[in-house]
Amino acid sequence: MKKVADVFSIGAQFIDYCKKEGWIIEKGSGKNKAWYITEEGEEKLKKFNIKI
Repeated sequence: MKKVADVFSIGAQFIDYCKKEGWIIEKGSGKNKAWYITEEGEEKLKKFNIKI
């Protein structure tokens, strides 16, 4: 068995992937940072069983 996964790292990498695909738009910075799901993103994320 391999090392225990760092779930925070996996989550951050998935968010980066979604941003690159145009599924998520990031606005703001620091405490004011927010993420918005695009219409395409909403459809694509359903394939991962993620419902927005």
